[in-house]
Amino acid sequence: MAGKNEMTKESQKDTLKRVLTYIKPYRYFVWLSLLFAFVTVVTTLYAPIVTGNAIDFIVDKGQVDFTGLKPLLIRFAIVIAITALSQWLMSLCNNKITYEVVKDIRTSVFERINHFPLKYIDNRQYGEVVSRVINDVDQFVLIHDPFTSFWTLALQFCMQNKDVPVMYDSTGIAKKQAVS
Repeated sequence: MAGKNEMTKESQKDTLKRVLTYIKPYRYFVWLSLLFAFVTVVTTLYAPIVTGNAIDFIVDKGQVDFTGLKPLLIRFAIVIAITALSQWLMSLCNNKITYEVVKDIRTSVFERINHFPLKYIDNRQYGEVVSRVINDVDQFVLIHDPFTSFWTLALQFCMQNKDVPVMYDSTGIAKKQAVS
């Protein structure tokens, strides 16, 4: 038997629709975040491939083809810079969306609270209503970087190759690594 606090699929859909109405004014930032997540994942998956190609120019101890290695090192530095920039911009977009949505929800909730009958507020413990609102709305802050995970999985399936297996680093981001 379903518990009192468990949400039905219908109520989950209704909640999602209400949340999406709050996110709608920031859809430009959502699209930018998706774009930056895509760029981040592509460059993160491309960096180990460049590293693998660079290793091919190191033949043995003291036998390094620096003329062939130099363009790959420059490319690797550019890839790292693009990855860092896109991650930073993506987190800026995600933070903007999260904090603006939380602000909008809090504003609308406090406007509704102002219209509550005094009897309702008087029958509750001091700060209970406000505390509930703040704790419930703060749950939105926990939702962070869902787009990166989506693009990582999507590109993992697109870029699978027997010669270059996909490995995961400590952050859970898929990385292509050359086979030794």
